[in-house]
Amino acid sequence: MATVNFRVDEALKEKSYSILKEQGIAPTEFFTNILEYIATTGKLPVQKALLSEEDADLLALVRKRVNDPKEMFEEITLDDL
Repeated sequence: MATVNFRVDEALKEKSYSILKEQGIAPTEFFTNILEYIATTGKLPVQKALLSEEDADLLALVRKRVNDPKEMFEEITLDDL
């Protein structure tokens, strides 16, 4: 086992630890779960963004289609309808 130390604002720590306690989660368990998530997925569990993940996916699709308008339109014949 390894020990991890980091500095954080005291008020932020107290508020966060209080919420974790209400949820019945020990800080060590919480941080271990976060590190396991990162190691497993290769992603951060949170994003500092104003967009939801669904909105970000939609925005990426719009950008893709704007960059390649041919993909947006396909030829449709009367037989297709």
